Amino acid sequence: MTNNAKLTSKQKRCRASIKTKDRVIKLTENNNGSSSLVCKRGKIDKNTNPPHSRSLVATSTKQSMSYVTVKGIESETSYLKRDWPIFILKELADNAYDFLNDHYANRSKDARVIAIRVMIDDGDDDAVTSGGSRDFFSMLRITVRNSNVDNIPVFEHLDQILDFTVWCSTKRDQHRETCGSLGDGLKRALGMGYASWADGIDDKDSFTDKQWDEPLIVRHNGKEYRAFIQVDKSSQNIWAKAHGPCEVSAEADAVAALGNYTEIEVTLPVPTSDRHVILARLEKYYKIYKIAKSNTYFSFGVEEKNKKGNYHK
Repeated sequence: MTNNAKLTSKQKRCRASIKTKDRVIKLTENNNGSSSLVCKRGKIDKNTNPPHSRSLVATSTKQSMSYVTVKGIESETSYLKRDWPIFILKELADNAYDFLNDHYANRSKDARVIAIRVMIDDGDDDAVTSGGSRDFFSMLRITVRNSNVDNIPVFEHLDQILDFTVWCSTKRDQHRETCGSLGDGLKRALGMGYASWADGIDDKDSFTDKQWDEPLIVRHNGKEYRAFIQVDKSSQNIWAKAHGPCEVSAEADAVAALGNYTEIEVTLPVPTSDRHVILARLEKYYKIYKIAKSNTYFSFGVEEKNKKGNYHK
């Protein structure tokens, strides 16, 4: 006879206790396998599942792999794949606005500038098979710059921020959790690029090597870093390495026109047939987004690249 069979109708011994401000709540397990939260007065507040339910199934997939799969990203961000450009714009703009509020809260609009630029090409000659059809992709580049007139040091621990094995966010760096919903915007942006590019590959073949070759570009304090993501599906490892620093080109400085600034550039592959719809949605989102942001100068520009390689507004 097992120990469970020897028990009477009384509940098993207390397995855990949770202290609150005015009482102690005990977690007890019943004979039928369920458990209950019981307060000190003996009143049952509500039923709950056991702390280690038998229905839980262990998985060999590392948590970090959710950064690079469409299903994983959609689950963790609540943004469908078609809405990822909106997510990227929101996260980058939120983090830029947070930085200005932290370091330039009482300054004029001249010191609080956020410039958003969206660039897209006419499409690649190569097609990617996805869902049984051949889709032609355009490269969508979303760049968000915020002024940093005092040249405050930022991104001093970029390699740690790009480490997919840890959660790293610092208030001193631009990307952190305040307005933004996640606090790991750089890794999420890299993962979205890879997941979009590799979507449609047969996941049963863990050794398929399809990498995302577009870098995440970080410009700050007069330097430029380029980070590339690498995914090893066979070992379920993800890593990103920032290459640099290198001097920011005169052309990039001229385009920014902000003096000292911090800039993030993210690239996503999007269906070429949807490019005009995506651009219109981004501009509409921007117009709504900036309404509630006070004492900050915003600008938004769109450029399309034609087959000759020239951008036009």
